[in-house]
This record gives sequence, C-alpha cells and structure tokens, in this order.
Amino acid sequence: MNPTVQLLVTRILPLLLLHSVAIACTTADEAPEPSLSRPGSSDQRDAVSRPQDGSRKAGVTYTINRGGTLIDVANLYKLDPHEVIELNPGIGAHTELGPRTEVVVYRDSRDQSISIGLPHDGAIEGAIPMLDGPGRKITAQRWKTWATRDTVQSLDRVLRNWAEQYPTAPKVLVGNLSARTGGQLSPHKTHQSGRDVDLSYILKWDGKGAVTWQRMSAENLDAELTWALLKLLDKYASIEVIFIDREIQELLRDHAVKHGTIRKGRLAHWLQVANDGASTDAQLQPKIKHVPGHRDHLHVRFACPDGQTRCE
Repeated sequence: MNPTVQLLVTRILPLLLLHSVAIACTTADEAPEPSLSRPGSSDQRDAVSRPQDGSRKAGVTYTINRGGTLIDVANLYKLDPHEVIELNPGIGAHTELGPRTEVVVYRDSRDQSISIGLPHDGAIEGAIPMLDGPGRKITAQRWKTWATRDTVQSLDRVLRNWAEQYPTAPKVLVGNLSARTGGQLSPHKTHQSGRDVDLSYILKWDGKGAVTWQRMSAENLDAELTWALLKLLDKYASIEVIFIDREIQELLRDHAVKHGTIRKGRLAHWLQVANDGASTDAQLQPKIKHVPGHRDHLHVRFACPDGQTRCE
C-alpha cells in the first residue's frame, strides 16, 4: 500500500470517526452549558444548549450519572428509543456509555410550544425537557420534567441568576413539571399544561450537608434567601400565582416586617396572609396564595404567554 494512503487509513480516519461520535455525545466537562439572556436583551438565545456544529440545531442533553445506554435514557424520559437513537448518530442503542456522558434527548425544531387548557385539565404541544444547569438540582423523574418552552426558559433564567447572585446559597431543588404531552400527572391534580413547577424552599444551610426536601418551620427556613428567590421569580418570569402554605407565609411576613425585606405597604400585594381582613380592595390578587400541602415545597405557576389563546 502506498505509504501516504496507509497513513490516512491508520491514523487520520479513526480520528475523524471519533470526532463524529464526540459531537453527539460529549462529556460534561467539554460541553458548553445552555445559556439565556435577560429579558429585553438584544442577544436573546434559546433555553437549549448551543450546537457545536453550526449546521446542527440546538438541543437539550441528559448527563449519565453511573453509566447506561441510549435505551436507558429513552426510558427515563418515556421517549421512543428510536427518537433518542436518531438524536445521537454514531452511538449504538445498547452501547455502554460511561459516567458524565451527555446524551441528546431533544432537538429544537422551532415548532410551536404551547400550553393548552387549564392547569388541572390541560395538555402541551411541543414540550421540551427542563435543563440541567447552575443554581439547581433536578430531583424529579425525568419524564416528569417536560414543559412549554416559555416555562423552561423562564425557570432557567431565574435559576441562572440565583447561582450568579447567591453563589454560596443552596441549589434550588426542582421537582415535578409536567409529562411530555401534559395531562394527568400523579399525584398532582394540576401540572397538566406545562406551566407548573415545584421548587424547594431555601433552608438554613451550613454549606456542607445535603440539600433535601424538608417540611419547613422557623427552625430550618432561611426566610431572607427564600424572599430572594421569590423576588427573582417576580423579576425574571411572568408569574400567575405561587402557592405557599399559610404558616410559611406568616414566617415570611414576620421576617419582611422585621428586616424591611418588603415594604409594609406592599406586603398585601405579595402575601395572602398580609391581606386577610386588612384590605377592602376586592380586586387585589396577591402573588402568593395558600393551598394546603405546601409546607415542604412552593408551587410556581407561570402565566399564559401572550398570544397563546388556547392557554387558560
């Protein structure tokens, strides 16, 4: 064989093949994190990771923790295995992939992503999965982390600002959003239309122990940082309502009054407990309302996006 041809076959061709696989499935250390601009920026970007190859559309990836296959990842998201296989060309369906390997689970098609109907009787078209990223730890089963593009973008933006502005604070735990097509999501009555998410309260943390879902009280609630998270939600997302147990609202109210976290005259606009019997304004709708069952998490419902007439 010609020496030049032999060099191409034995050295260069394997490198090219390896590179083609690496594009579709990279380690977390190598892959750029998805990014968002703040509202109003002239550089608005999608809430999905940017493609490494300009010819490929942006996508969402899942990082394998302890090893697995494309079939395993498909099962996590309740996707048809063929979808995941097509999103990761060059990787066999049963190829064992090592820890910290990223697998593409969604490719942005730019089709509409819309919320349909009511949170307790609805559906989603064009859902995308919640992103991993700074400021958060996703604890929900991955098939319960789908939502509309607007919801994912808004939540990603809030949590990135959380990580940037409060770098020593605990990560926010992200619980259930919705199923891929919406509809009933046990054990919830809502979470059906891609606009709901459960988030952890911010607990008093020594910077060492594990951050877990906890039933909150005056002993373990970090009221100052929980207020900080609520303010970021209000600033960087369009919120319809936040459900927080009455007793937790009272702790937040007392902290705000004592420390001036929220002006006293504005508390009734934030907390239902600050308005109980204190205002004659029947039109006042506080951002935060009481619903039983929200002692260990707060429930955020994002507003219907402008122009989505099927969203209720």
